[in-house]
Amino acid sequence: MPSIDEEIDALYAGGPGAFTPARNALAKRGGDRAVEIKALVKPSLPAWAINQLYWHHRRVFDALVTAAEARRAAHVSQMAGRRADVGRADARHRAAHEAAVAAALATLREAREPVSAATIHAIERTLEAVPSPEIAGRLARPIEPVGFAALAALIGAAGTAAPRQPADVVVMKRPRSATATAVAGRTATADARAAREAGARRAERLRERETARLTGAMAAARTKEREVLEAFTRAREAAERSAAQLAALERELDRVRKDAWERRDEAERARQAATDAAAARVMIERKLQEMGE
Repeated sequence: MPSIDEEIDALYAGGPGAFTPARNALAKRGGDRAVEIKALVKPSLPAWAINQLYWHHRRVFDALVTAAEARRAAHVSQMAGRRADVGRADARHRAAHEAAVAAALATLREAREPVSAATIHAIERTLEAVPSPEIAGRLARPIEPVGFAALAALIGAAGTAAPRQPADVVVMKRPRSATATAVAGRTATADARAAREAGARRAERLRERETARLTGAMAAARTKEREVLEAFTRAREAAERSAAQLAALERELDRVRKDAWERRDEAERARQAATDAAAARVMIERKLQEMGE
């Protein structure tokens, strides 16, 4: 028997039209995870196509992951001052990305789903974010890729020294003694070391600021996601209550309408009975009159 997590995976691996009824059915038997399951959001079309890529075209998806990791490593090496074939890594990633986009669009067309320019753009941008833990078969909405700008601030973490600056040119008016030359050499070495240490401290401060900024942004995004999810859950529950109330009102209206028809029939029968009684009375009066004459 599959676990709840496996059944949740099956929700995202299934067809776009089957998600909501399958989710509701799973929530009913989900036990203590029923609320969590009921809050699962139906994926948008771009997200659904990318989920299908993950579940049903894993070779294409994994090729994109491998190419993306290689490209990222090449760029990090280059920014750290090491030799790296960035052009080749970019080309391989571009080819893997194009193949993944093509497979996702083919999945949409096979499912006879509309493929708009906005859908294509969302798929392209989201696949640029691979690898990402969000894109692991349960994507609900497209996401934006994170560029390499943030990586530059993190290079300090790898122990890379600051770039060397060219030394100032000093015009000597007279030859220095050996002692003066040695002192100058030691001073230059100390200055270079101080410059490297200052550069490393600057890189560390940049890294710390960027890490703090990203951590804060992630926390804010999680808070916003939780608020939106709670609002969505409240709205859906209100809609369900309204639907139940509407159904009850419709049943009451049917009952009142049926009662009205029955009363109208009773009134019609009473009217007919009164008409018949009046006709009988007239006939009797005529007979009595004839007998009196």
